[in-house]
Amino acid sequence: LTGGHGWYLPETMQKAVVFQMPLAVATCRDRDQWVELGMAHDVLVYWWQPQSSFASKRPQQIYFPSYNKQEREQNILLSQSDRVLLSKWVSPNLQEAAPTVHNMLANFGVSLIDMNEMLSETECLDGTSCKGVACRWLR
Repeated sequence: LTGGHGWYLPETMQKAVVFQMPLAVATCRDRDQWVELGMAHDVLVYWWQPQSSFASKRPQQIYFPSYNKQEREQNILLSQSDRVLLSKWVSPNLQEAAPTVHNMLANFGVSLIDMNEMLSETECLDGTSCKGVACRWLR
């Protein structure tokens, strides 16, 4: 189950054929339908982390061969996608303008386990706001 303009669909179709995975593939008309159908049924869902939509279902990753840049450049999409680094960005003069804030941000980190736990809390799942969850985690 995918959304948008068919997120990950070409890769899914290649992998299904080569790895002999019997799949029926569907692209939802919008994000709401993607979440609704993904939550209502036991299906493979295109999903990424951190992201709250399916966190309560505790989805598991399907592993494919390690990322292969040369194959991917040839549009052979059988390997894992390359990882995307989530990084912190700050003003270039933050260290001199606010050294305490800069130091706190430089040493700040959230593990994926903690992030997924926060995202699975009700406030994040119902789409209202994760602000209260984040404030509790910081305390």
